[in-house]
Amino acid sequence: MRLPEARTLGLVLGALYLILGTVELIGHRNESAELLLLGGGSLALGGALVVAGTLARESHRALGLALLTAGAALGLAPTIRTVAVPLFAVLVLVQFYRDEDAGLTVFVSPQAAEGPEGPAAV
Repeated sequence: MRLPEARTLGLVLGALYLILGTVELIGHRNESAELLLLGGGSLALGGALVVAGTLARESHRALGLALLTAGAALGLAPTIRTVAVPLFAVLVLVQFYRDEDAGLTVFVSPQAAEGPEGPAAV
């Protein structure tokens, strides 16, 4: 079962990373190349990966999750000074990994084996 808000949250996180990365690149264009790559570059690349992973999730589940996770991780370092953006990134990852038909589900509760007389006693 697909959580309806997961796709929207993924696109919002990707857009947020892209906007923050663009602002960082424009605002600090006089800084050294290393600082630009660490801040703006990782945010912009992370945003692109999050959007690509969100959109690829429909047809290629494992690839979509991998891209989304890599993008969210890339954006965590430059935004760690805030509290809200990294928490939002974790929320998006949790929503995508809770998707039951993902094939890579992480949050699955163990089911009791059922026999002819009903659920097995544990």
